Amino acid sequence: MRLDKMEIRWLKLFCIIVEKRGVTNAQNATGLSQPVLSHYISRLEDSLGVVLCERGRGGFALTSEGDVVYQEAKAVTATLDDFANRLAAIKQQLIGTVKIGCLDNTVTHPSNVISHSIRTLYQKSADAKVILTIGDYDTLMEKLMNGSIDVMLSILPDDIPPDVFFQPVFIEQSYFYTIAENANRIQQEWRSGTLDPDMLLIAGHALNQISKQLGPIAKKGLQHVAWHLESSLLLLLAGTHIGYLPDHYAASWVEQGKLTAIAPDELNLTSIFYLIRNARQRLSPVAEALWNNIVEAGKSSLANLT
Repeated sequence: MRLDKMEIRWLKLFCIIVEKRGVTNAQNATGLSQPVLSHYISRLEDSLGVVLCERGRGGFALTSEGDVVYQEAKAVTATLDDFANRLAAIKQQLIGTVKIGCLDNTVTHPSNVISHSIRTLYQKSADAKVILTIGDYDTLMEKLMNGSIDVMLSILPDDIPPDVFFQPVFIEQSYFYTIAENANRIQQEWRSGTLDPDMLLIAGHALNQISKQLGPIAKKGLQHVAWHLESSLLLLLAGTHIGYLPDHYAASWVEQGKLTAIAPDELNLTSIFYLIRNARQRLSPVAEALWNNIVEAGKSSLANLT
């Protein structure tokens, strides 16, 4: 026969009753009244089809069948308890794989939360494994919702999708760049409102933020989208395009004198990176551990957000 959850509970109560030598003596150990315990024993007997014990004025005594059931019940409950202990140990040891997706070229961000968090996870458990996926927002969100990744680290769009849980991790500053030799001309054209929209790269930044700074040209240049930072950088270095880049990503090219930020006090964006997961799916213990590591690693960056 197959035992259900309630019958397993009855077996556990039966073992306590036997070990306490009667229903009356088992009340304190179980927290249940005598009538309730007697009712459960009767239900167990009906389920098993045998009489387990004699109980009444003559006292408590096991039948021969009851003695056999008691020995088997002890073995079953011991196995279940051992399984529970092993499961707890598995959770504590953080055994398993976590799959995380993040946007391209975040490695140069000064907080470097991903690398720090992975190192912390591996220090906690030699049985944990991290699989990284790099991609654009749409690709990563699709993977998150179909279960191909557990969590993603990304900027969120203006229209946040339903059924996701998100938590801020770090901030990123971006500026409006062009090649150095074009900087004076581009700044004059921006101030006079004569920028060529065909040169503008929207990249992955929120359109409403860019529109507030650049004006109508932002929507005119919407078709010129470079979703990967490296493709944006290549076009900027070619001198054929202009657009926003994260300051940490552009830093080495600025130091080399190849890129210049246009009106940095006026043309700048503050982006918040979020950890995102599917709200309908529970994270595994190892994924939860990595999530917490990333949140902890990003605290110093968020402290600078005003």
